[in-house]
Amino acid sequence: MSFYENKRSRNRNKEASNQVITREFVMRDGSKRTAKRVVVPHAELKSRVAVHPLNPRYQQALSEEALADILPTISTTGVNHEGVAETVDGKYLVLDSSRRLAAAEIGGADLPLWVFDESANLSRDDAEYIAEIARLHRALSYREQGLPLVKAIKDDEKLQSFPALLEKFRFKPSQERTVRRYISAAVLPQELIDLFPDSEGIDSKYYDKLKSVCKAVGREHKVTQGKTEHDVTFFDRLTPTLLNWIKTVQVTVDASLSTQEKQASILKQLTGLSSVEKPSVQPTWSKPERVFEKSKHTYAEVIRHKNGKEVQIKCRQLNAEQEAKLMELLASFN
Repeated sequence: MSFYENKRSRNRNKEASNQVITREFVMRDGSKRTAKRVVVPHAELKSRVAVHPLNPRYQQALSEEALADILPTISTTGVNHEGVAETVDGKYLVLDSSRRLAAAEIGGADLPLWVFDESANLSRDDAEYIAEIARLHRALSYREQGLPLVKAIKDDEKLQSFPALLEKFRFKPSQERTVRRYISAAVLPQELIDLFPDSEGIDSKYYDKLKSVCKAVGREHKVTQGKTEHDVTFFDRLTPTLLNWIKTVQVTVDASLSTQEKQASILKQLTGLSSVEKPSVQPTWSKPERVFEKSKHTYAEVIRHKNGKEVQIKCRQLNAEQEAKLMELLASFN
């Protein structure tokens, strides 16, 4: 038996004892909630554990590739950090550990949890706060942070006002720029995000580029954003056009690449597919043409307007005699 198998066996024996391990969580308002430690065997994960409705993680995106940062470790040593769950109708609903749950299901591991009883009467704010302070492994992406905000805006148009949105979700005014980025990421169609092998691990820098891709597709189909139009409203109008475009998109991925390289490759392909060639614009003025050059500091040059009726002459370091001759020449024009 290997070291890790011995370790798992010892852990199971500990859980089989009558000892109950608890942990106290302090809420934002100073109140306290107590949770007990439970280890759910791998064979019972599907029947006893589910994802809490307040957990913003997009569960369908948790493929083996999306879990590549934790799956090898969990498959070998098990889940080393407890998740947080609430007991509802006899099931453990995980608030923060959906990635660990998915990796445990794939990797054959048990899942340790800090579990709150239904009698704890957790409010929405309590649940979100517990998930926030207990979150381990990978932090939420910009998109995951933004999805609840977009939903709230759709439910209440008053929240299109950023001061109102910041107040409701308890962001500081200085965080407005960050919140705007969350929303920009969250309004993108899920079908576009799903083109990436690790759709929940998309680099935060990609979202602005993907938004530009969407806007380029919109311009090509005469769907543009009004000057004062909110991103949520605009993307509601734009999404049908984007979905039709996505159906025609064909991206190729080299299986030998790392996940990060695959992500970058797909972004590059999408950017190229959405580029609309703009007709070349003839410059208004020609390039400067030297008509006299004594040195690099003493010269005269001319540029011509594309209408053929205007010229500009630039002279540098003329002496008094040269300037007088030039003025005399210009004055002689009728």
